[in-house]
Amino acid sequence: MTTTKKQKRNPKNPKNHPIPNLSGDRDGVDDDRDGDDDEDVDRDVKKRRRRSKQRSQLSAAEKMSEAYRRVAAEEAWEPPASCHSLLQERHSFDPWRVLIICMLLNITTGEQVRRVLPGLFLLCPDAESTTKVPVEEIEKVIQSLGLQRKRARMIKQFSQEYLSSHWTHVTQLHGIGKYAADAYAIFCVGKPEEVVPQDHKLIDYWKFVCGKDGSEECAAETKLADCLIML
Repeated sequence: MTTTKKQKRNPKNPKNHPIPNLSGDRDGVDDDRDGDDDEDVDRDVKKRRRRSKQRSQLSAAEKMSEAYRRVAAEEAWEPPASCHSLLQERHSFDPWRVLIICMLLNITTGEQVRRVLPGLFLLCPDAESTTKVPVEEIEKVIQSLGLQRKRARMIKQFSQEYLSSHWTHVTQLHGIGKYAADAYAIFCVGKPEEVVPQDHKLIDYWKFVCGKDGSEECAAETKLADCLIML
C-alpha cells in the first residue's frame, strides 16, 4: 500500500491556491531571482553610495593640498569671467564670500541663494561684521532657504574661525567640505588644475577655466595663475 505525502499548507494560503506573479515583470515572465540575488543588488547599491560619498570626501592628505592653502583677500586670484555666471564668480574678490555662498548652496538652488544674497551681504558684508551680528538676524535673512538656524550658526562659527590666524588651509575651517574647498581653489587660489570638482555647475566653470569646454585654449605650464586664456 502506497501512502501519499500530504502537502504542507501555507498558513497565509491555506487552500494552496496559485499565487499570482506581482513582480511587475513584462509579458508575465516570472522573476526567478531569489532572496540572495535581491540582497546582492542591495549590497551593490550600498557600495555605489559609499563610493560616491567617499569621492565627495577629502582624505587627510588632500585637505593639506596647496590648492586649499590660505590666501588673503588682496592676494586672491582674479578668475576670468565666463558665460556661466556662477555666484562665486561675482564675489571672488572676497574669499570669505565665496565660501559663504557655497555653504548656502547646500541643499538649495542657485536661484534661491541669489535672492537672499543682497540682504545677507548688506547685513554681513564681511567676516568681521558677521561676528557682531546676532544669529537671529542672520536667520531671518536666510529663512527662505530652510535650515536657517543651522546655517546661521554655521556662518557665525565659520566667520570667527576665518578671522583667526590659526588656520593654514581652508579645509580646517568649520563647515567647509570638498565642494567649498574646490570652489576656493578655483576662484580664490587660482589652482583649478589641482582639483576635480563634482558639482555640475562648478564643473562647467572648471572646464571653462581649464580650457576643456572647447571654447578656450589653456596654455598653462605650471600654475593656472599664469594661464593665458585665448578667446
